[in-house]
Amino acid sequence: MPSLNLILAAVWLSLGVGVLAATYAGHDLRWYIRLGKTEVSVAWLAFALAGYNVVRWWLGRRRRATQRIEREVERRREFARQFRAAAPEEPPNPDFNFTEPPPPPA
Repeated sequence: MPSLNLILAAVWLSLGVGVLAATYAGHDLRWYIRLGKTEVSVAWLAFALAGYNVVRWWLGRRRRATQRIEREVERRREFARQFRAAAPEEPPNPDFNFTEPPPPPA
């Protein structure tokens, strides 16, 4: 199911394409924003908002994936804690003690 951010991105993108297409087809829509002495088409604002919504959708996907990984890691840690608590404590086997240097050869 697409998220709201993707739907809004599609709406803004279609608005921008529609305004640009109508402008280049010769229709005088006069949908401009005046910045100083220049006029900027509203289509560029629509494209910027579409990009903003795509970035928000992508970051939301990454955040959910990270949260899913964190939940899995925590579940495995809890399983390991329970496993260690259930295992009986045994004294270490002296045959596998490698902290002391081996005896010199005879």
